[in-house]
Amino acid sequence: SYLEATLMVLIYVFGVPMVYRTATILVHILDGYYTNVCGSALASIVFEKALSMPVGCAPPEEKEEDKVPSYYEQNNRPNVVQLLNVDIIECWAYLMKTMVYIAVSPLLTIVLFVMLIQKIKLAGFIGVLYIIPCTMLCMQGVKHNIALWMRYQGFQDERLRWLTESMIHIRTIKSLAWERLSYNKLHKVRTMELDCNQKCAIVGGAIGSIGHTMPWGTMLLAAFCALRFEGYLQAHTIIIIQRLMGGLLAATILMLDGTHKFVTVPNAFKRVRKFLMEPDLPKDVVHPPALLTPNAPVVCLRGSFSYVEGKKPVLEDLDISINRGEFVAVIGAV
Repeated sequence: SYLEATLMVLIYVFGVPMVYRTATILVHILDGYYTNVCGSALASIVFEKALSMPVGCAPPEEKEEDKVPSYYEQNNRPNVVQLLNVDIIECWAYLMKTMVYIAVSPLLTIVLFVMLIQKIKLAGFIGVLYIIPCTMLCMQGVKHNIALWMRYQGFQDERLRWLTESMIHIRTIKSLAWERLSYNKLHKVRTMELDCNQKCAIVGGAIGSIGHTMPWGTMLLAAFCALRFEGYLQAHTIIIIQRLMGGLLAATILMLDGTHKFVTVPNAFKRVRKFLMEPDLPKDVVHPPALLTPNAPVVCLRGSFSYVEGKKPVLEDLDISINRGEFVAVIGAV
């Protein structure tokens, strides 16, 4: 009898933690290897796709079920910088480890609930019922957070697009005195982006707070029902319940860590797929120059500025070619 008790103590005290640590080490090693391989391969595919795309190609038409309500400029293609940094690098980091934890955590939670019900019977079952409204609230919060995250990435794409165009065409913007217009567009998109980011953080914090109340709410409700039905609660039972709730809290933390991946990863794959579906630059088609096209209006402006310290810049060697009597006007300050 002592040998059996000794073996059980060794198994529960040393054997189970050793198996858990060994499995955790293996998951971390596999996660670090496969996520790096898959992430780098996907980044290479996206980068090669970006090199083979024309600058002004239109994005593919979206289906009605793929469109997001209130998505600002949702038909713009995803920005390649954000695809590489956010949708690939950040989403693939620790992805396999998180998936394993999410798959194991519900099983551990069920085992802990069964042990709680076996220990305090009806009171434990009533305490477990506290999980139902918390789970429903968390699911609604995750659903709302997914929509907010999609809008946030859409606004970020729009901001990066306007910022890139402003930097490329800074001379044109200054010559036409469009600095205020460019700033207003960037400020509008940036404000919407920060607003969605703030809402995502608030909803994520609310989901986390609700999840952390699940173990302690279950324990308090079960203890209250036990005192109500039986009139007493043993100190040994309180210790056991507290240990069970500690394990449930650890499982809840693992599941909450997975909710962020659940929000970001599906939209990341959708954005990468949308980017890869865009048309490539035609390689076997030679377009004739615009000047050889019959009856095509052509405007050619050539010239250069001379800059002298202390004087205004002067436009020199201006050459303007206009076909078919088109009227052209240049306005704005230089």
